[in-house]
Amino acid sequence: MTRLVMLNQALRLTDNPLLQQQDDCIALLQQQDDCIALVLLEKKQFFGSQFGITRASRLRLGHQLWLVEDFRLQLAKLQLPLLCVLADSTELLPQLIKTLGISAVTMAEPVAEEERQLQQLAAHYVPVSCVDLNSLLGDSLRPELAAFPDSFSQFRKAREPELRVSSACADNNISGRWLGATELAKTKESAAWLLTLEANWQQQLLLCPKPHNIHIAAGRQQQAQFLAYLYENKAIYHYKQSRNQFCDVAADGAMVPPGQTPGYASFLSTALSHGSLSVRWVWQQICQLEQSLGANDSTYWLKFELLWREYFRWHQRKFGAALFRRQGLGRHPVPESQGDMALQQLKFQLWCQGQTGVPLVDANMRFLLQTGLMSNRGRQLVASYLIYDLALDWRFGAAFFEQQLLDYDVASNWGNWAYIAGAGTAPGRYFNQLKQALQYDPAAVFIRSQLPELRSLGMAAHLPYVSSIAAPYAAQLGLPPARPDWHSSLEKLQQQLQNP
Repeated sequence: MTRLVMLNQALRLTDNPLLQQQDDCIALLQQQDDCIALVLLEKKQFFGSQFGITRASRLRLGHQLWLVEDFRLQLAKLQLPLLCVLADSTELLPQLIKTLGISAVTMAEPVAEEERQLQQLAAHYVPVSCVDLNSLLGDSLRPELAAFPDSFSQFRKAREPELRVSSACADNNISGRWLGATELAKTKESAAWLLTLEANWQQQLLLCPKPHNIHIAAGRQQQAQFLAYLYENKAIYHYKQSRNQFCDVAADGAMVPPGQTPGYASFLSTALSHGSLSVRWVWQQICQLEQSLGANDSTYWLKFELLWREYFRWHQRKFGAALFRRQGLGRHPVPESQGDMALQQLKFQLWCQGQTGVPLVDANMRFLLQTGLMSNRGRQLVASYLIYDLALDWRFGAAFFEQQLLDYDVASNWGNWAYIAGAGTAPGRYFNQLKQALQYDPAAVFIRSQLPELRSLGMAAHLPYVSSIAAPYAAQLGLPPARPDWHSSLEKLQQQLQNP
């Protein structure tokens, strides 16, 4: 029996039942099986478009390719060949199954529609088995979708009092017999085809070189970084406070690269989104820290954020494609787009480029363009601004985030945008940008670190439309601070500027 093991969303060695067969894991692989390891990156998910927006930036594509390549090299050291492909699955998968004599497929359990389509495509040809290896609540703890709570609060209250998390597999040797191109090539034609696939992968790497300004950490490195965050730096103990920072900046405004010194945040999101870290392993490390060194509000709060991630995964599974409609589930009002198409396009481009003239919004957007990342609070604020102040379709923002974010995760990204817009199960959430700026960046350190044109202004950098680039658009677009709720924040800022 030849089994195709698809390692999409499972780029790790630790707690990966797709690679391991142990008593305390889900035993998917039979010792007599011949196994073929595959990572299939769907071409349309990178080169396709939605709302006129390409689905992946060059930075995100490069990060994804080299993350997979790094994992391929890890497995090669263990004598486990990994076939890596960037292709159209509807063309490649049937040919792969036929040419290589595949009799079964094993893969991660789908969360969103495109993943489900891949599962259905494979199931059209051979039996498919799935394991939910990226959820906290797998196996016997998985919730019933029909009875899954609408709100996060209901979900948390139902699960938290006696929360148990599915056990992670021990970090043991890989099981099974894994075949490479030499063993797979049964004919000259199949050998040539496999060599072509491998050559195409290397060509993709040449066309999209490893991003020089982005830290791409292997699974072992990511584990070490998180353990240092817990034990060496003990930064988790101030997570609840520091999580509201927008980035690591020194008093002089110099920015600390995010992958280098993860002090203000855990930097788990990218690893979790690609499955290069196990969320169950992360949860258990936090619990072990609490048992050995003690717990506080911050250690709890990181687990609280992991529960949000879990909620969005099951939320996506329950409601599916409805969450991608402008009105979403239709339970709450969703703001209508305003202005003709030309005006909407202008507002959207200013938002994408970080040129709206609202400093905190622009600083967060430019940080995203530079690093492929944005803090959780920053994401909420720029989403609110696009939806409620610019009066644009929330899905434009969600699609742009999909294009840019290195930690893009379909459930968390689209779920959070629907949450802010009111397209999910809860009413929408509006944020006063100036009030938030004065609260979370009081000295405008983050703003000035990202907007060099405002660097010399001190706290005056908070004032909207002082940038010479964006100022001409303010009157034309009719943007805040015309909003009444901005007035008190402006008065507070002006008083601080007059009486420093």
